[in-house]
Amino acid sequence: MTPKINWGFLIYMIFIVMKLIITESQYKTINEMIKLDIKVGDTLMGGKFKNKKVVVKTIGKNEKGDITINGKPLLRFRIIEE
Repeated sequence: MTPKINWGFLIYMIFIVMKLIITESQYKTINEMIKLDIKVGDTLMGGKFKNKKVVVKTIGKNEKGDITINGKPLLRFRIIEE
């Protein structure tokens, strides 16, 4: 006869082990590096269908940490291959 597995306890123990591996303070210190070949003055494609030329005026971050170009998220633009 096979023993019954207490799945709730098993999931709880996995959670405890994962928390020991990466603590909350370590999680806050993890940084990401994103390198882009975009500078102020470059031209990107923007708009609903990404078919309008947009000149980069500002590059920054919003409150969520997303990269923004001219105040809009980076994923709203397409880089023109030259």
